[in-house]
Amino acid sequence: MYNKKYLPRGIIPAIAKKLKLTKQAVYHRLKRNDEYTIDLLEQCLTEYLENKKTKSQRAKFKYDLILNQWKKFNGLP
Repeated sequence: MYNKKYLPRGIIPAIAKKLKLTKQAVYHRLKRNDEYTIDLLEQCLTEYLENKKTKSQRAKFKYDLILNQWKKFNGLP
């Protein structure tokens, strides 16, 4: 058996949309180590990780904002 590589959900369909291919064709290209597809995969993964990072920062900022407003309205220091 070979080691399976697990990718985040939605990465393969995003690559398929950019290449205008089916998901199965993208999997075949990755299995054959097609350089262009691998470069596109790397680009999509970096975008995915950056988006995830900004989403978590926004969520933390919103949480802090709500917590500060809650403390202000409840009279807590």
